Amino acid sequence: MIFLYLAILILTIYKVRFTPPQIQTSLSTDCTSSIKGTFILIVFLRHLWPYMSPLIEDNYSYFDRLFITVDSMVRQLLVVMFLFYSGYGVARSLANKGKDYLDGIPVRRIGVTLANFAVAVIGFIILGLAIGREMTLKECLLSFSAWESVGNSNWYIFCIIMCYAFTYTAFRLCHSPNHATALLGLLCLVYIITLSHFKSQYWYDTIAAYWFGTWFAVNQEKFGTWLERHHITALIASLSLFGLFYTLPYRKLALADNMTAIFFALSVVLITMRIHINNAPLRWLGKHLFPLYIYQRIPMILFAAIGEGYLIIHHEWLYIALSLIITVGIASLYQHIAITHQTFKHIYTKLLAFNNRKIKTT
Repeated sequence: MIFLYLAILILTIYKVRFTPPQIQTSLSTDCTSSIKGTFILIVFLRHLWPYMSPLIEDNYSYFDRLFITVDSMVRQLLVVMFLFYSGYGVARSLANKGKDYLDGIPVRRIGVTLANFAVAVIGFIILGLAIGREMTLKECLLSFSAWESVGNSNWYIFCIIMCYAFTYTAFRLCHSPNHATALLGLLCLVYIITLSHFKSQYWYDTIAAYWFGTWFAVNQEKFGTWLERHHITALIASLSLFGLFYTLPYRKLALADNMTAIFFALSVVLITMRIHINNAPLRWLGKHLFPLYIYQRIPMILFAAIGEGYLIIHHEWLYIALSLIITVGIASLYQHIAITHQTFKHIYTKLLAFNNRKIKTT
């Protein structure tokens, strides 16, 4: 597994290009997609390991233990850039498209995400029944809201849905983008405090990255110019603060972790202002983030169940390769089966026409 980490590193630095410090370079679509592509591969390894480790723990090699050490150091940083870029993208869209985009958030962002997530949950329920997984009706029903899981990844979906809802609320109530961003930060803090009573810390220890992405987008013109002029100073300061919060032993309410997420995101932005990461495989992965994230556990669970983990025990590399190939295959087909905003619009039009016909008949 540690060699796969090395492979991801090599793929990330493939075709890197050094440029003068430019905020546009750091936040270009190609660069952000490539960064997301890197981290979705790390997420794949993180999700893969729990299915493998119980079956091979008696025969851990030096490299397996090294992987465990490296993975424990990564913590929740592997999802930080997803949240940051989401917050940044939504805020930039709000700035460019205005009220039309804001009005569309409940359907375009929240509705579409939940609908496609529901389709995936149905697939996991079917898989669970096929392999004899124990699932209660309550778990199945709550899994559609991402509050519970039937084998699928859920906490990130719940978090991003709440972020979209918070953004809609904040920008609907506040006319000033800065005031809206401040309210969004307050709502995220309420989320952290509330979730700390119900869920594990990883559910809420990176949400500040989304808020920071929004704040960064709102203040990009003035803040970005300063970062370009003082790039080295800003990078040293950001890395230092990242290291400080990363090593803090006091982590109540995950505030230190959320500050770590903010300065990690800023450090990545500053690094990619100078080192432009952009290659075709990573771009493709970054642009197919949702299906790669949601569906990658299906082959992992399936092949771990077949023959009580025969592939994992006897053909570890084949298990990894098949899981990756099938996940990529599902992501490739996803655009043909995904529920889109146009799907909602079509359903609404049909329902409206049906209702009109019913009124006329009456």
